[in-house]
Amino acid sequence: VSKKRHAEKTIQQTTYKFAVLKKTLFFGWSEEKVEGYQVKIAFAEKAILDMLYRNKDEYMIETVVNVLKNDKDKLDFAKLSDYSAKYDITTQKVTAFLMDKFGINTEGIFKRMGRRRDKSYMTKNSDKFSAKWRLYYSKRVENIGNE
Repeated sequence: VSKKRHAEKTIQQTTYKFAVLKKTLFFGWSEEKVEGYQVKIAFAEKAILDMLYRNKDEYMIETVVNVLKNDKDKLDFAKLSDYSAKYDITTQKVTAFLMDKFGINTEGIFKRMGRRRDKSYMTKNSDKFSAKWRLYYSKRVENIGNE
């Protein structure tokens, strides 16, 4: 991600595309040197939030679900919860909903959000409703975490 537009860049046979984020969301990385370039590498928790924030579609939700399922023991969920507070309400709700599905403590997020009455949509095709998060979600994610 970047604060301004950049052309694609290829480093070590990998092509990187840059997504622009507002300045308040430009945090959560470590700096490393790659092929003589100083690059910022997002922490996994920040990358998850950026994916949910930038792409509210079923493919991205499934990608995040796979990360949560396969790398649950490698993620810092306190960091994910804290970082999520800087994002829009829909990203916070989707993050908390997915964490709930995997049995991860969301009490801090729930308290922080308070008793909001607004509703959000995980994707444009969401048709199921979570009263706890006031979030419409896709039935494709209804049974995740129970597998």
